[in-house]
Amino acid sequence: RYLRKIEKTLGREVKPVTLLGGSGWNSPSLTEKAGRYVENAIFTDGFFSGGEDKETVAFVKGFRKNFKRDPGLPDAQFYDAIRIVRQIVLTENPATREQMRQAVRRVHDFPGVTGKTSFRGSQEADREVRVLTIKDGSIKEAPPPAEKAPTVPATDGKK
Repeated sequence: RYLRKIEKTLGREVKPVTLLGGSGWNSPSLTEKAGRYVENAIFTDGFFSGGEDKETVAFVKGFRKNFKRDPGLPDAQFYDAIRIVRQIVLTENPATREQMRQAVRRVHDFPGVTGKTSFRGSQEADREVRVLTIKDGSIKEAPPPAEKAPTVPATDGKK
């Protein structure tokens, strides 16, 4: 609506700019302070308490009930870490620290509230990043990008 109004005033087509940001943008105060100027912005974070997958919904509901506040990234990472350790203990029952270390390294695509987590033989967690956007003044998960096939220039056999 605003774009059409600007185009009408200027008498020409206007191409909007998409703002890109980091996890610091994942705050309701962003939309309160910046309003329409951040509409359609894209940013990332490791956790989104407004996620609609069943693990996140259950976690956020329980966290709010127990702590009377929304969980943040450290809360979600701790929750996932405890669930990974619990799963390993229940399924593999490692007897030594080395067996536990090896079991953690085998974790692949663990479905947590921070996304899928894998260790793939290393000590560093490989996690999905949440891509978020602002639509109608509120933060939402961005839809996955529509990937285009790479284009190859046509050749007519000449160099």
